[in-house]
Amino acid sequence: MRSPPIDLTTAGGATLHYAEFRDIEEGFDFGTIRVLDAADSSEIAVIADNIDGVTSDWEQAREALPPEALGKVIRIEFRFTSDDISNFAGWYIDDPQVTVP
Repeated sequence: MRSPPIDLTTAGGATLHYAEFRDIEEGFDFGTIRVLDAADSSEIAVIADNIDGVTSDWEQAREALPPEALGKVIRIEFRFTSDDISNFAGWYIDDPQVTVP
């Protein structure tokens, strides 16, 4: 899932906030959150990697965006990678927002 373009050209800092529910097979399936350049979808940074495990309910999460993202127009990408042998429900994301102080 990719966000629409987010303008951080004048931002001195930024934080990604989102809700997540995880039912992810540990060690085999995982989630990744990447910051992409909105112009060409090239990767600027990975802000969370190897997200796995199980939550019993929705949880609030936040990640500081790296300095490399500031001064640019970006997109946030939530990517889920899974093998084909699993009975796990996956990774659910709700209400992603980027805030600037």
